[in-house]
Amino acid sequence: MEYRYVLFRVGEVRYAINLEYAVQIFRNQNILDVPRAPRYVEGVINVRGGVVPVINMRERFGLPREENEKKKRIVVIRIDDHLYGLLVDDVREIVEIKEETVDRNVTSVFGLRKNMIDGIAKLNNKLIIILSIKEVVNSKGEIKIAK
Repeated sequence: MEYRYVLFRVGEVRYAINLEYAVQIFRNQNILDVPRAPRYVEGVINVRGGVVPVINMRERFGLPREENEKKKRIVVIRIDDHLYGLLVDDVREIVEIKEETVDRNVTSVFGLRKNMIDGIAKLNNKLIIILSIKEVVNSKGEIKIAK
């Protein structure tokens, strides 16, 4: 069985989220700051008349910010009835990953807790971390990723 995923990069690592969560992908746009928000919340954007919080995935994973903002993308996702934006370094593509290529017995990777990872897939001789995006969005605190 094959599943479709949005493949994106944060730092040097490739991540994927199930396509069923993706609503839209934007080029980086003006993000309005929100006072007293957690450090990893970049701010909010307007999507179809609604206010959507944007999570800076570099900050979320404990990576330094990048100067080049032109390549950044915002992946808008829907979890239950809520929209979130994920600010990522770039979006690679939509890919199909065969279930048999996914290792689901992962304890942790780069400091991500086990509950944040659905698995690790091998695609075109590259490893891709498949995120449990509900857990990444809902977990409290910064996630440290080793460099």
